[in-house]
Amino acid sequence: MQELWSSASQAYRSEDHSGFFEAMEELDRRRPYHFATQYNSAIAHILTEDMDGAIAKLSYMAELGLSANLVADEDFAALRVHPDYEAVAAHLLANDEPLGQSQIVHYFDITGALPEGVALDQASGALFISTVRSGKILRVAANDEITDFVDGNTHPAMGGILGMAVDNPRGLLWAAVSMADLYRGANEARTAHSSLFAFDLNSGAVRHHFELEGEDHFLGEVMLSPEGEIYASDSGMPILYRVADDLSSMEPIPMDTDIINLQGFDFGLDGRIYLADYLQGIFVLSPDHSEITALNVVEGVNPTGIDGLFFYEGALIGIQNATRPQRIVRFVLSDDGNDITATEVLVSNHPLWDEPTLGQVVGDQLIYNGTSGWGDYTDAGDVVDDAELDPIRIMSVDLN
Repeated sequence: MQELWSSASQAYRSEDHSGFFEAMEELDRRRPYHFATQYNSAIAHILTEDMDGAIAKLSYMAELGLSANLVADEDFAALRVHPDYEAVAAHLLANDEPLGQSQIVHYFDITGALPEGVALDQASGALFISTVRSGKILRVAANDEITDFVDGNTHPAMGGILGMAVDNPRGLLWAAVSMADLYRGANEARTAHSSLFAFDLNSGAVRHHFELEGEDHFLGEVMLSPEGEIYASDSGMPILYRVADDLSSMEPIPMDTDIINLQGFDFGLDGRIYLADYLQGIFVLSPDHSEITALNVVEGVNPTGIDGLFFYEGALIGIQNATRPQRIVRFVLSDDGNDITATEVLVSNHPLWDEPTLGQVVGDQLIYNGTSGWGDYTDAGDVVDDAELDPIRIMSVDLN
């Protein structure tokens, strides 16, 4: 994929229009839902004087719910005389309009922490918020008092904290920890290994710790199955892990090589596991973990760019933070659970968002982190010039 993008970029710069078109066609075949792929593919059609093909690409983008401002890009100047240009350009702009309702559940004037995960202890009413940049888990009591539950000094292997899951029967809070580039906690000198931690739900003390050797791992999400089994996803490899019933080890469930970037996941009614691939869409793992297949999708459905994924009332809820615009959507499943038959946008481009990430379904509500702010930092972990860091906003959306 990187080679194809490099080839396309070089052809574009050297005005090799046919070479640019060929590279973009191959990228389009491999990543049919991706914004940059569709956008540049439309440009390739214009440069090779296929205006109808460009309009078809842009119409497909609009149908997927993607947004773009064609007026601001001179690459589309030659297309503006096409009879269908005005309509498709207006559709792409309209997709950027905020849609749906989502409310603030908790607001804290804390900036620069880069919140990521949310986990609710329904027994006590306490809410836990993980942070990547500061390497902390914040605990919000039922009376809204916020305290540090875990910080970077808790354990020498601590780093950026991502997905979490409350395990009431065992009295534990499970958390995925990885050495994200943006981590600025107490243990910056530690080795770049990912770990799964289990903290005492009352004291925050470390009860279990499973560390993965090597720098290619990146644990990002933790979920408990309906039977109470603990699973964690590794986007770096990609691998799904399962913790042994006696909590003595964490064993890998190797993923098919077709998966590129494993993100959120959740459990279906029959023991199957739905898995979000950031770049390609949603896959399903059979109950015995022997077979993995991509969900079929009807035309006009975009299943990519999903961070948090949740199974609710026979459908999948996805937090899409790698689409333009960002959205929370419901994917309607077929009766056998192997196909996505429709998409319902619950919230899109909310004005209070700054890259929503992970959350938890509580009753008929999705409670989620609305302001991670990943885009406010450089790869080196510094704040981008003129970036306005948002406070922590934990938000909810009604799934009914």
